[in-house]
Amino acid sequence: MTLTEKQTENTSTATQAFTLEMTTANGLTRYYSKEDLIECGIFGSKTSIDRYVAMGKLKKIKLGRSVRFSAEAVAEFIQQCQQDSHSN
Repeated sequence: MTLTEKQTENTSTATQAFTLEMTTANGLTRYYSKEDLIECGIFGSKTSIDRYVAMGKLKKIKLGRSVRFSAEAVAEFIQQCQQDSHSN
């Protein structure tokens, strides 16, 4: 399995997880921390998350000193990555 295939496989799995948890039990939008995204295996490090934010590919929300990412923003990012990988 090549690295690209492994990344695509990981991205597909991550998309399924986020599709299931777009909202909380009471219907509110779910938000994730950088640590949550790393734990899920979507990103390898905080630096890679920061890089995608700086490039404008991943939208963040600042709450005081905390940074959070809506499930919708993460799903959009994953979808865009999948489209990019299929076009190559």
